[in-house]
Amino acid sequence: MSKVNGHTAEQVVEAIKKNHGLLAAAAADLHVSRTTVYNYVKRYPTIRQAMEEARESVLDMAESQLYKAVKNGSIPAIMFLLKTVGRTRGYVERQEIIGDITSKGDKLEVRPIDYRTSVAPLAPRPVADSAAPGEDQSPVDGSEMG
Repeated sequence: MSKVNGHTAEQVVEAIKKNHGLLAAAAADLHVSRTTVYNYVKRYPTIRQAMEEARESVLDMAESQLYKAVKNGSIPAIMFLLKTVGRTRGYVERQEIIGDITSKGDKLEVRPIDYRTSVAPLAPRPVADSAAPGEDQSPVDGSEMG
C-alpha cells in the first residue's frame, strides 16, 4: 500500500489500535503531529474504521468493569448505572422536559411530552397477571395486543 507522509495505512492503523483509539498518542508513536493523524482519519475510511473500533473496544471494557463494580455492590457504580441506563425507569436526579416549542406571534408555546410515555411503544407492554375466565385479558395499559 502507498505511504502517507512516510507511513503506510497499516502503520497508522496499528498505532491507533496500540493506543486504544487515542489519536494524540498514536501521533506521538508515529512521530507526526496530532493534526496529521486527524487528517488521516478524515481521508482514509480504513483508518477511520480502526479508530472507531478501537474506541468501541475501550467502551466495552469500561462497561464490563462497571457491571463488575455493580455486581460487587459498589454504591457509586450502582447509582451511575441507574441514573444512565435506568433513567427510563425514573432513576433521575433532575427533571427532563422534552417536547415541542412553537412560536405563535410574540408568544412561545411549550408543550411537554412525558418521557416515560413517549418511549412506551418501544417497551414491552405489561399484561394482566391472571384474568378469570371471561374477563378482559388485554394489556394493563388498555392498548390492543398484536
